[in-house]
Amino acid sequence: MELIPKTEHIFSVSEYIEFLNEYLKPTENIIQGEVGEKISKYPNFTFFNLIDTKDKTSIQCFVVSHVLRSLGGELSPGMEIRVEGRASIFKKNGGLNIQVSRIIPVGEGALKQQFEILFKKLRTEGYFEVERKKKIPRFVSNIGLITSKVGRGAKKDFETNLGKFDFKIVFFPSKVEGAFAVKELVNGIEFLNREYPMLQVIVITRGGGSWESLQAFNSEELVKAIAASSIPVICAVGHEDDVTLADYVADIRVSTPTHAAKLLSDPWARAEENIIHTQNFLNSQMGRRIQIIETLFSRFEKDVPTKMREQILFLFNSFTRPLMYASGKMQGMREQIDHLYSILSMKIGDSISRINIRINSYEKTMALTSPELKLRQGYSITRDGLGNVIKDIGKLKKGDTINTQFSKGSIDASIKEIKND
Repeated sequence: MELIPKTEHIFSVSEYIEFLNEYLKPTENIIQGEVGEKISKYPNFTFFNLIDTKDKTSIQCFVVSHVLRSLGGELSPGMEIRVEGRASIFKKNGGLNIQVSRIIPVGEGALKQQFEILFKKLRTEGYFEVERKKKIPRFVSNIGLITSKVGRGAKKDFETNLGKFDFKIVFFPSKVEGAFAVKELVNGIEFLNREYPMLQVIVITRGGGSWESLQAFNSEELVKAIAASSIPVICAVGHEDDVTLADYVADIRVSTPTHAAKLLSDPWARAEENIIHTQNFLNSQMGRRIQIIETLFSRFEKDVPTKMREQILFLFNSFTRPLMYASGKMQGMREQIDHLYSILSMKIGDSISRINIRINSYEKTMALTSPELKLRQGYSITRDGLGNVIKDIGKLKKGDTINTQFSKGSIDASIKEIKND
């Protein structure tokens, strides 16, 4: 069997360093150590050594200024930190460095100090102002959920307490602890805003923990991502005593996943009671309107001819039936409760206006056919002794007394002669 010789490739030094850097680029890790004595600061970047406290092994780190500022304070010799970054070889001297993308203090005291510094900085920049917070709709049906898929405690608590109100949930799994959690949480917010803009709220949640375990929610990157979200954000991190920077910037802060679920489900739970109350109120208002119309109709009932009365009653029924139908349908309504009364009132007002126009038309028609109008035009009305209008002289005889009514006044007369022509 003949062996195929390997293709020989000769690198230049520069090419080989580039090759190694491409190979090292995907390998991002977290390294913990102590900041060394030598810290070299430049306008746009800083070099420092990270030292293993056990055997004094060290590696040089390179960090750009905006990453260093997110620490919230100054690097100082002896400070214990964790850095997130990847290895890289500098062409100039062939030295191995860690290109740092994030620095996290170690120890509760250092974390609290970083929290206070970042809080003052972000507050000064306006991230916690009430005026910039977005309003969450009263009735939410589409929810984005960002939390861990591993522990399932927060996710399960949230979904269980939502109740059975047919919520649509888009779940984005994310780490909620550790240095890599920040990047995933930020990616989740950006992904939901970009791919699901129809969401009405994003809920970021996890259980309680120590200062160190909640550090991702005290990062400047996450604060800015929440502030930039077009979709309102509810932060439900930890327990009542756990307050993070994410809580301050969120549009609404609640203490636990359960409280977040209750906040969104309670309006639906109260909706049935609100609908019944609104329905009773509208029925009462409609009853009053109908009573007014019935009174108006009864006023003209004796004077309006039967045919005309039937037309008005038909119009009245056409008006009331849709209202009664709408009232019955309200039992199944779940949205726009606040607007329903104003809409129905407007329709009722329009219908009453149309009825008034029709009644005015009938009044004008009746006025044109009124006997009093005929009298004013020169006509007269003659009645027999019993007060009946005389239409046929065949019912009269000589000697009968008759009464003739004019526009002004009347006369009584006795019949002397009857002519049939």
